[in-house]
Amino acid sequence: MATASKDYSIRLWNVRQLDNAIERAVIMCEGTQIRPQDLPPDLLGVGQLLPATDDLRSAREHYERLHISRVLRQCPDKREAAKRLRLGLSSLYRKIEDLGIEV
Repeated sequence: MATASKDYSIRLWNVRQLDNAIERAVIMCEGTQIRPQDLPPDLLGVGQLLPATDDLRSAREHYERLHISRVLRQCPDKREAAKRLRLGLSSLYRKIEDLGIEV
């Protein structure tokens, strides 16, 4: 019985997480459609986390893009995002531009 209860609460938490992610995507997206980049990367599946190349520089940039995008979605205030990323604000703006992150 305890196992079933635990499993049920885990599923509820996941549904809440999905609900929050979709609600945030609806608010933050531009236009009338939610695009994959409007959703948290972890909802897109493991395949999205891996780049299509073996080049280490490209892989690092790919991961940086995903990670910075996720933090920016969680806290739209760029000062707070920079603080969480342990970057200076100007460094965050430069990375947003260099990595082609849509804000």
